[in-house]
Amino acid sequence: MQIRRRVAFLAVLAGLTLVSSASAATITVTTASDDITPNDGSVSLREAITAINAGNDLGDPDIKNQNATSGGTMPFGTNDTIDFNLPGSGQHRILVGSSASAPSVPLPQIGKPVTIDGTSQSGSEVNTLTNADNAVTLVLLDGSGAGLNASGLFLAAGSNASTIKGLDVFGFGAEDFEIQSSFNTIVGNDIGFDLGGAPALSPRGVLIQEASLNTIGGTTPATRNIISGNLIDGVEILGSVSSAAELNAVEGNFIGTGPTGVSALGNGTGLPAGAGGGVQLVDANSENTIGGTQVGARNVIVANGGAGVLLTGSQENQIQGNFLGVGADGVTPLPNAAGVWLTSINAGPSAQKNLVGGTVAGSGNLIEFNSGAGVVVKGATATENGILGNSIDANGGLGIDLGNDGVTPNSPGGPHSGPNNLQNSPLITAVTPGQSTTTLEGTLNATPSTTFRLEFFSNTACDPSGFGQGQTFLGSTNVSTDASGNVSYSATVPEVVPASAGVAATATDPTDNTSEFSPCFLPPTGPLTPTPNPTTPTPTTGVTPIQPGGPPLGLAPHLALGLAKAQKDGSIVLTGTTTVAGKVSASGTLSGKGSAAASKHPRRRHKTPAAVFGPVSSTLAAGSFTLKLKPNATALAQLRAGKRLTVMVTLTLFPVAGGKPLSSAATVSDRLPRGHRAHHR
Repeated sequence: MQIRRRVAFLAVLAGLTLVSSASAATITVTTASDDITPNDGSVSLREAITAINAGNDLGDPDIKNQNATSGGTMPFGTNDTIDFNLPGSGQHRILVGSSASAPSVPLPQIGKPVTIDGTSQSGSEVNTLTNADNAVTLVLLDGSGAGLNASGLFLAAGSNASTIKGLDVFGFGAEDFEIQSSFNTIVGNDIGFDLGGAPALSPRGVLIQEASLNTIGGTTPATRNIISGNLIDGVEILGSVSSAAELNAVEGNFIGTGPTGVSALGNGTGLPAGAGGGVQLVDANSENTIGGTQVGARNVIVANGGAGVLLTGSQENQIQGNFLGVGADGVTPLPNAAGVWLTSINAGPSAQKNLVGGTVAGSGNLIEFNSGAGVVVKGATATENGILGNSIDANGGLGIDLGNDGVTPNSPGGPHSGPNNLQNSPLITAVTPGQSTTTLEGTLNATPSTTFRLEFFSNTACDPSGFGQGQTFLGSTNVSTDASGNVSYSATVPEVVPASAGVAATATDPTDNTSEFSPCFLPPTGPLTPTPNPTTPTPTTGVTPIQPGGPPLGLAPHLALGLAKAQKDGSIVLTGTTTVAGKVSASGTLSGKGSAAASKHPRRRHKTPAAVFGPVSSTLAAGSFTLKLKPNATALAQLRAGKRLTVMVTLTLFPVAGGKPLSSAATVSDRLPRGHRAHHR
């Protein structure tokens, strides 16, 4: 379907190109006045747009087609150009709606293909810088007098394949740019803020409404737009059930910062995280791209009040290669309220099958310093959203938050009901450095008989929650769970984890449901000793305490039960990790239909004890641990009788350094194999 749709679009574009080869008019704007008085010796922008739409000179001798043959008539084509030759030097402000001939009247909607070229004004210069913007923009389009609901430049139906460049557009009551046609390019503009210093009050910088294949920005410095200072969104792509908004690209722009790339000039300042911001997609389905993998496609999306990128009820879109929360220098903190926010609409469209990052070169985003979470996936139907290959670090909330409700504990098996199916994260139990590689070991409990992509990340410091973010992508491996949903892994990545760095991981299922980050694993204190042979690293079998009596500075105490697995003898083996040393007690009790309380024997004076596993009490060092819970006589008798018992396992740890006890729980199904049942009878 996507291929056929692309072919159809390309065919339309080819047709537009052939038509545009006909004679085309060039009209030069010679006054900054918004006047429409004919034969007054000048041409306003309003008059030029009106003439393009009409396909003639309006009977006004001032409107001259520079491409007309000497002494000939004015042949208007279908790809006309509006240039500027405004008298005087410096900036020229066109105050829309200020003329007595068009009081408080918006500019005409553009109904034919046209190029409006602000760079044609003498003294203008395009940007040449990679990480800043030195463009000189001299034509300012001020909408403060155009009326409450006026849009600035409105590309209506029929204006396909238009280009607007080199303008400063701001202050309109609706949008600075509104696009309802396709194949248009908006490049090299300043949108939403006034270079002349007047307040800018536009709700949105650019609105693409039910339109496709438009490009906002580009991959070269000259095509960069600065889209900042708008009240709600920098860019909004709006679709509907009946009219798609697809295959649009927002690339290479500064969104929420000024020309330096390291200043705060946010969109949607003061909005809550799930309401507007830098770029918002609403019901926008199918292959809209924010950023990209090409050199120069990176957007710098910072200092926005809602979120850097907000996808509301939108599907099959890509967010790749961007800086979100960090300036164009890759260092300066400029937090959005959240980095990326994917949300489903209640009883409405779902946020599904979107990709944040990716597995190809250049696709990963840098998501740092945001006030809230790095990536939020919210809503029960917000599923199949891949979060892969990014650098996510130093955000005020979790690196990845499924549900926007803090750490989501792992639950046995899967898939579960909730955002990204509440995909379980892996556990890391050992990290072994080599000369040029690192071997990571651990476990995953998730959907049975399924292959998962595990991604590993190192962090200079663990997140205060105890769960990792993902500062530096180390590598990945694929693992497959068994029929019980369990797998142990040993993966070698082509990076050496720095001494004292924390390590975290994510798991992604075959339909791109990505988990939150795992608990942060810290290596032993002191320098790590590389294994002598990098091709055959020797895995560690234990973990030295992280810190005697407590976690490292800034790391919250944490206890995580990673795996509860029934054994052939009826016992249950527990594995997990803890960031603090302490005394732990663990036990398993029956739940559900398998419950069995203490009962009184009809011919005896004593009660049969309740079926339990354990208890066990042990002193644990910080790091990974293994505990074994044996069934008591009542539980073992039920197992021998062939019953399948549902066991709720609980752990409680009392830190040796004091503080609140930590707890963790899991449910496991236990049943003796048939042969073992016969043997015990």
